[in-house]
Amino acid sequence: QGWRAHDFFRLRLRRATEKKDQAIKECIRLWERLLLALEGTNDEFMVAVREALSKPQEDIRCVAVQQLGNRGLKVGKTEAAVLELVGLLKDPSPRVQLATAEQLKKLRHRAATPALMDVVSRSDVSMELRIQGIDALGQIADPRAVPILVQRIFAGDPPTLVGPSVAALGIIKH
Repeated sequence: QGWRAHDFFRLRLRRATEKKDQAIKECIRLWERLLLALEGTNDEFMVAVREALSKPQEDIRCVAVQQLGNRGLKVGKTEAAVLELVGLLKDPSPRVQLATAEQLKKLRHRAATPALMDVVSRSDVSMELRIQGIDALGQIADPRAVPILVQRIFAGDPPTLVGPSVAALGIIKH
């Protein structure tokens, strides 16, 4: 699959070059660099990820978030990946925030608990992100999350938050 994606991006880059579309060329180059960096050292990979995360295009940042989570699982560096990801829960893009919460849920590392608890308790973030944060806390199963989940149940929150909170508490089995 890796070589197919790589070939696809090379073809897209060639087409973008022919059309002289700078924005597309930059996106394709960054995606290609991320794909190549997956096979490189951790330092090479992190340089490519940080570059992608610094770009204004949310699609590029979402891809970087996904690759960071995938790499963390692949090489067994889940804590390092989590520590890179938690700050992205405050990214200006709701799509990047959701992608980050999904990766934290997948990584299941307790280092993400405080940041996810913060997301769940905030009313200024999307309902979808709060639900994703609750689901992630359930998957991580850290007992430190119990008070915030119980608070969601009894705080008069809508059922869309109460149901996942009850489910997360059932998983944590505190």
